[in-house]
Parts: sequence; C-alpha cells; structure tokens
Amino acid sequence: MKGMTGFSHISKLTDYGRVDVYLKSLNSRFLEVKVLLPPILQSFEPFIRKLIKDNFKRGKIEVVIEFLPRGVSFDVFVDEELGKKYFMSLKKLSNALGLLPDIEIVDIASMPNVVNIVKSELPKSFIRELQSIFKKALNEVLKQRKLEGLKTKEDILKLIHNIKNSVSELQKRWGEINSEIENKVKERVEKFLKEYENRKEVDTAIVSFLMKVDINEEIFRFSKHLEDLEKLLDMDGIGKKVEFILQELIREVNTIASKSFDYTISSLVVDIKSSIESIREHIQNIE
Repeated sequence: MKGMTGFSHISKLTDYGRVDVYLKSLNSRFLEVKVLLPPILQSFEPFIRKLIKDNFKRGKIEVVIEFLPRGVSFDVFVDEELGKKYFMSLKKLSNALGLLPDIEIVDIASMPNVVNIVKSELPKSFIRELQSIFKKALNEVLKQRKLEGLKTKEDILKLIHNIKNSVSELQKRWGEINSEIENKVKERVEKFLKEYENRKEVDTAIVSFLMKVDINEEIFRFSKHLEDLEKLLDMDGIGKKVEFILQELIREVNTIASKSFDYTISSLVVDIKSSIESIREHIQNIE
C-alpha cells in the first residue's frame, strides 16, 4: 500500500555540467506525467516516462531537469523568419487592443522554436550518470510514498477496528430486539387466530414479515466485505478496488438502516457510515 505524494531534488556537478533533478508526486485518480527538459536533454524524455510508468500506477508526476552544460559542444540556431512572424503578430495584437507595442528582443527569443540548440551527441558516460541521478530522485519519492502508505494503512486499520466494534454492538442489539419482535408477533397472532381460521396463511405472513426485518444477511455480507478490505491493505495499487468495496459496505449498511426501527441500531449505523467516509477520504491519498 502506497501513498501518492512525495518530492525530491537531486543536484550534482558532473564532468559535463551541473544537473538538478526535481521530481514531485501529487494525488490524482489516474497516472499523469509532465516532463520539462532543456532542449539539449530532450532525447532523455522516453527513459523518464518509461521509468515512471513502470513504478507508478496513479498520481500526478512532475519532472523538471535543469542542466548547465560544461564541456559539451553545441550551436545555437535562431529562426529569424519565425521571430519576425511572432513580432508582427504581437504588434498586430497590441494595435487591436489599443496598447503600445512594447516588445523587446527577449520576448521574441522566448517564443517556442525561435532559439534552438543544435547539439552534438551527448557522451554515453554522461547519459548513464544522468540516468543514475534520476533513479535516485525517483527512489526517494517512492520511499516517501511508501511511508505515507504505511501511515494511511495504520489510520484505516483503526477505523476498521471501530467499525467491527460497532457491528458487534449492532449484532448484540439485534439479538435483543429480535426476541422482542418475535414475542410481540406471537402475542398478536394468538389474538388474531381467535378470529381467523386459516393458520397456514397466517404462518406465511409471519415468516414474510420476519424475513423483511431480518438483517443477519446484510451483517454477514458487510463483515465479508470488511475482511476483503483488510486483506487489500497489504497490497499495492488498490485504490480503485477499495473504492468499490466501500460502495458495497455503504449499500449494506443503508439496507440495515432501512430495515431498522430501533434507535440504538440507527445510531450505530451512523457511526459505521462516518468511519466508512473517513476511510474513503484516506483512499483518495493512496495509489
């Protein structure tokens, strides 16, 4: 069981320049990956995405790598025609808005594809070192996500323990009122039989009524779902499965509430639903 949040920053001065790797992981229902690299390192992106896909199932992952080269040869190519088009478009926009065309060269140079780096092939030794730096940053985030998962598991187990106690109290109370219901039904039936001769129809009606108010099946299914939930907590990538089990738990406890006309049982149902909702909130933070 893992969480979904973490952050790491690895900085290293290599023979080819200074490298800073930033990796941030946030909550998300799906796996979202955003990678920001300097042009000279664009070829490194497939490696990053594959490693993330192999290690993360859910979460919003943001990777930023900064590189200040030293001893790596590259040329700068300026697309003058594209720069002119950006300039004319910005000038036209400023005129349309009634603004002064306060456009500086840095504004044009920062536009996409105006300034491009044409580099020589990066040394394989540097690529291997860069891979090692990124793996170190990734492992740090994985470690943080695992620690978050352990803490979340601990909190969820406490909530499950509270739910089990409430279910135990609910079963005890149901045993008490079930006897009361049977006695009251018998009293009324005996009174009714004095005026009604068809005993078979009466027995059928009694059984039907008792089945409608019985909650033993719901309690049994609820307990089984709770066992399944507890087992899942020892696994990874369980977020969606847990959400499904929580839906089933809510369905069973709502059925119990609809059959109950006892204040104590209704109060216990409220406590159980509150704990389930707390578990649901925790689940939003796990992978």
